[in-house]
Amino acid sequence: MLKELGIVLAWIFVGAVGAELIRKSSPKIVNKVGRKSREGISNLKEAFMVGYESATHRQETAKVSA
Repeated sequence: MLKELGIVLAWIFVGAVGAELIRKSSPKIVNKVGRKSREGISNLKEAFMVGYESATHRQETAKVSA
């Protein structure tokens, strides 16, 4: 168990160092990817909220008419 945990922590460290090296070598690309990711997450959140409100509205309408 401890060996697997050590391996996981080592890979996290390697990934973090790799991400820093990429960020230092090409910050414009990293910023562009980050911006696109934030936009995508924002769009997903908005779509979820629209669907959630639509579903709760249907449930409320069904309870009132029943």
